[in-house]
Amino acid sequence: MNLKGVAANIPKPIIVSLKQVAAWDLEHLNAPCKEIKASVPALQRGLVWSPHQVELLWDSILRGFPIGSFVVSEKNDNQERSGKADVTHHLLDGQQRANAITLGFHDPFAETSGEVRGNKSASILWLDIAPQGTAEFPNSHLMPNSTREFLTRVTTLAHPWGYKSDDNAGRLSAGDARESVEWEFENKEQPKDKPSSLDLLPWQSNAPVPLSWLMAAVDDGNGRPKDELSFWRAVSSRLELEATKRKWPSLALNFLKQENIASRLHDIYWGISRALQTQVVVIEAPQDILSASRQEKSVNNEVTANIASIEHLFNRLNRQGTSLDGEELAYSMIKAYWPEIADVIDSVKTRRIPPSHLVSLGVRAAITDSKSGKVARAITIPRLRAIAKSAPPNNGELDSPTYQQRNKIEEFIGKQGGGDVATEKNRLAKACAKVDKWLVYDSKLSPNGLPPVLLSSFARASSDVYLFLLYIADRLGTTSPDQDIQWQELLPGIATLVHWFTKEDKLAISDLLLASVAAGISPENVRKGLAAAFEQQLIFTPCYPDELDEFIKLPADDQSLMKWQWWQSLVETAPEPEREHRLQNLWPTIERTRNQRELLLYGQRSYLNIRFPDYDPSRKDLWENHNRPWDFDHIHAGFYFSGKQGVYADFCRQWGGIIGNLRAWPFQENRSDQDKKANEKLSGNPDEIKWSLIESEAELDSFSHGHNTRHEPSVAARTLSAAIKARYIRIYRDWFDSARIASLLPPRALIIKSIGTTQSTP
Repeated sequence: MNLKGVAANIPKPIIVSLKQVAAWDLEHLNAPCKEIKASVPALQRGLVWSPHQVELLWDSILRGFPIGSFVVSEKNDNQERSGKADVTHHLLDGQQRANAITLGFHDPFAETSGEVRGNKSASILWLDIAPQGTAEFPNSHLMPNSTREFLTRVTTLAHPWGYKSDDNAGRLSAGDARESVEWEFENKEQPKDKPSSLDLLPWQSNAPVPLSWLMAAVDDGNGRPKDELSFWRAVSSRLELEATKRKWPSLALNFLKQENIASRLHDIYWGISRALQTQVVVIEAPQDILSASRQEKSVNNEVTANIASIEHLFNRLNRQGTSLDGEELAYSMIKAYWPEIADVIDSVKTRRIPPSHLVSLGVRAAITDSKSGKVARAITIPRLRAIAKSAPPNNGELDSPTYQQRNKIEEFIGKQGGGDVATEKNRLAKACAKVDKWLVYDSKLSPNGLPPVLLSSFARASSDVYLFLLYIADRLGTTSPDQDIQWQELLPGIATLVHWFTKEDKLAISDLLLASVAAGISPENVRKGLAAAFEQQLIFTPCYPDELDEFIKLPADDQSLMKWQWWQSLVETAPEPEREHRLQNLWPTIERTRNQRELLLYGQRSYLNIRFPDYDPSRKDLWENHNRPWDFDHIHAGFYFSGKQGVYADFCRQWGGIIGNLRAWPFQENRSDQDKKANEKLSGNPDEIKWSLIESEAELDSFSHGHNTRHEPSVAARTLSAAIKARYIRIYRDWFDSARIASLLPPRALIIKSIGTTQSTP
């Protein structure tokens, strides 16, 4: 073939402004662009950029640094899920940058603010117009080691007070968070729950203004900048309007009245004007490269062959930038072939894990067969691709194993037979809801259940066992209330036992549980599977609360008390064979529970339910403790034992960090005054004492010693350790009794030597 003179069909790059990029999501913006309106295809992952990446991108924009191009493909109807009108293209590369750009134009304070990818008001982007200080806040927030010139700031759902002003946007202290709330709500009633992003300002800033207000103020309506005087008049007008509702706009208004700031204001005007006029290049993938490759054309289904090309291009593009982990990559691939899965997952209201992980478990649950005796293992991406592209059999032929798996997956998490995926056809949603019903705390229906954050942690860290629960929930379908009660009595104990006491192989435990229900799914058979796990020594056996109480003994003489340590004093110095008994039967419980903050959260499950009812642990950005609305507060202040000297200082440090001395408490209310004694914080507040799992004012006094805990005589140190131990045992006993742990354990002797009796346990 003579190709001389034949031009390749390569689309020309499209040039768009930042405002036009933002208008892809914020349709109310007046930023028409005939050539392109892009949306995120179903196969795209969620938002993964951290606040500091958003802040630094906008610092680059305001300084005129290039921020790269975007890659799009012609819209694929099977992948369109935005619900927006007139979409022409799908965004394959640049989603994170596009979202960060959109935040700069998103005004959550406006009555018709719209949403940024369904995340309304969760994140707000600000610019501190006086980072070097004001008369009211004289401190500079431009850190000496910072590379920034413009101090852009992000506040989020998890951190409505913002982050540190360094380049890494580190976490603010609890004291800073509390000060931000107290400053904004001075002489006003503070919100009962955690404030939203709309309530507060970024605390490490002097005169913050939402960046969207600045971008709107500079725009003359035609995409060109106003003159500088008109710009600042418009900014002041918006600040004055909002100052009638909130306190923080006064900071910027007061700064604008200062003298000798013309140079700084001009720099801001110039940066905002530059951002308004900044354009980026959008590169469209040539249409022919998205058609089926020679290899793909061997597939009978031409539609899936074309989808495969889109999936390949997307995956190759996403090897750059913020990398996808294996599960996210698999999820994107699955959505490429089954785009309706995005809608299915959105309809799962009770999911406790991120969508990518839930889909991974759903795929495995769909193809698990109890007769095999093993839960389905994780499927590789090539295998998933082969399943997705498997063709139906010809007339007279049997379904191939691969096509059978495809049907099972589609029936469970994929094609739901048409109609609304939120209906009862959604088997995955029903299974998740049933597992929630079995496991989640409810003050009336399931008071011994797990707080949602603990179930979320269990689902992630013990996902093979959670997969087993999804499997039996789906296979059981609709069960009677009596049957649900039996599962509610059984499963919280099994879940926490496996989660906290498994030695190594949780997958092997899942296999045993699955094999146990091959003859029928029932609580009795599941108990047999757990018994087999104990028999094969896959799980440590927790000791009884009385055993634990008796095991943790303190020496009577003060000299030994000074040298007391957990391992050495309780196990290493014990005579044989007592040492072996302690090591095998008692120590594993201490090792797995004394610092187990999840056990503390179980103990405070009622409080968490009341205080943080809207916390969503399925969000990946809220996994880490510092992104949760609570902190772990020392009841006996860390100030009195951390890094301090004294004859009992080491002894007190042994006790200070265990859960018997901790409580989960609202982050912004966690005291920054580290020398406050427990009774100074809690005395006279019966509700706080109750929610802190302290029994009485008398016990509170035992936590309230100060410097004297580290010095002779030993009375204060002993009193403190006794209080911490008693609370630790009480937290442990509540779990042991509430979750019916004794009924799950294999028979063994309960030995309490000091009592001199041996009790046989069932």
